[in-house]
Amino acid sequence: MKILLINPPFKGEKKHKHAPLGLYYISEYIKDIADVKVFDCNVNNSNVFDIAEKMEPDIIGISVLTPTVKSSINLLKILKEKNDRCLFVAGGIHASSFPDDMIFAGFDLVIRGEGELTFYELVTRFDSNKIYEIDGISFLDKTNRKVIHRKDRKRIKNLDMLEFPKLSKNELEYYEYASIITSRGCAYQCYYCSSSYYWNKIVKTRSIESILCEINYYL
Repeated sequence: MKILLINPPFKGEKKHKHAPLGLYYISEYIKDIADVKVFDCNVNNSNVFDIAEKMEPDIIGISVLTPTVKSSINLLKILKEKNDRCLFVAGGIHASSFPDDMIFAGFDLVIRGEGELTFYELVTRFDSNKIYEIDGISFLDKTNRKVIHRKDRKRIKNLDMLEFPKLSKNELEYYEYASIITSRGCAYQCYYCSSSYYWNKIVKTRSIESILCEINYYL
C-alpha cells in the first residue's frame, strides 16, 4: 500500500518552515505496513501533483490547519481530478474541529484527534468493508447525505509507545532547525488557542529518556 501525506502551503510573506511533525509521527508509526511519503509544500520545490501521479498512492492524507484551509481544499480538488480512485483523508486541528466542513469540501474521511492509531487501523482495514467502523473518524453517508461521526478515540496514554520521527539529513536541510514534541496537550484554556478543545485540557508527556534519545539522534 502507498500513502502520501501532504502538508499544504501556508499563504503570506512568512513561510512556515517547521517540520510537520504530526505527519512524520504518523509516517513513523505506519512505516512497517505501508510505503509512506511525507511531502511539505512549504519547503519542497518539487511539484506535489507530479509526485502523486508518479507514486499512485492508495491514500492521500492532508493536514488541515486553520491558516491552510483554502490551500488544502484547492490541493484536494486538483488531486482528486487526477487520482479519482484514491481515498482522501483530512486530519489536523481544523479538520478535527470542523469535520463536516471537510467532508462537504470533498474529503472522503476525516481523522479526528491523534492520528497514529486511527491511521494504522485505516491501513490494516483498507481492503475490507470495515474501514468505516473505526473509532475517531467522520465520513459521509451517501444515502442520506448525512455526516457520520464515529465515537472519539481514546487518547494515547503512554506517548513513549510512539517512535519519534527520524528525519533524514536531506529532509532536515529543508528546515531552519530540528524540532521535537515533548508533550501533548495543555492544562489551560486561553481564549485565543484551540489546545483546550483539541486535547480536552489533558496533558500527556514523554519520558525524559525518550526525549534525550531524540535529542541525541539529531546531534
